[in-house]
Amino acid sequence: MRQLGKIWLSCWLYVITAIAGILIGLTCANWSVWTMQTKLVALGTALLAFHVMYNLMEEDNIPDRYPMNQMSDMWTNFIGIIFGCFCLVIGVTPMLAVMQLLLCFGEMMAHISSGFHIKKMLQDKGKKTIYNPGLFTTLFGYLPIAIELVISFFTEAAPGFTDVILAIVCGGIMMGIELPGAEKVFKDKNTPYAYTWGHGYFEKYMK
Repeated sequence: MRQLGKIWLSCWLYVITAIAGILIGLTCANWSVWTMQTKLVALGTALLAFHVMYNLMEEDNIPDRYPMNQMSDMWTNFIGIIFGCFCLVIGVTPMLAVMQLLLCFGEMMAHISSGFHIKKMLQDKGKKTIYNPGLFTTLFGYLPIAIELVISFFTEAAPGFTDVILAIVCGGIMMGIELPGAEKVFKDKNTPYAYTWGHGYFEKYMK
């Protein structure tokens, strides 16, 4: 089972990138057919393939494996992509569009706040900006999607009170499964699924 897990982890990024490419292609091909909310959910789902975070928020001395590791990171993203594809198959409703809007707001809050946190944490090592992995796709991906979703509620289909409540409840459940849920299941300081490609953007601050 562990070997199968490692095989999947060696290729899952290629799989979700392919899914993202298909979603973008379908969006372009159906631009004049799909509703704006459907297009935005499709693009928001595709964006997950290019959106990342990093293990610095907990200030642990083993950010390559704890609290997140490759397996929990994979499920965090893959569950969201599966759900987004499911929404497209059953048809995007205003309630599902509100769920996408909440995801956009959540990503913006998480990456902006973590940006300030990481800047403070690494300022003695020369960090001068709040930039962190995922902030670019948040500001130039999720932010415009959120703005367009709000506009679509006035120009296309507005969610009712019940839609908003259901979106908050279902969105909370989804985020609970994707983030703390996946992390709790796979959190292990001795995990065999540690990151193996270094610190990436943060490499210069880890010396």
